[in-house]
Amino acid sequence: MTQLEIRLPITVSRQFIEDESGSNALEYGLLIALIWLSMASALAQLGLDIASVFTLLSGVYTTSIAN
Repeated sequence: MTQLEIRLPITVSRQFIEDESGSNALEYGLLIALIWLSMASALAQLGLDIASVFTLLSGVYTTSIAN
């Protein structure tokens, strides 16, 4: 085996590891996914809070009509 044949796989693997093309798109995709997940969980909790407010108001309204 020649010296060039030994260095070639090392050089190719080093170039592959140091190549950062496409990493920006991946990072933006992960960031968007994280934002979407946090918004989805916040909106789900907001929906539960609004439902409990309407349930409370319904009970108050029903009690005031009965009296």
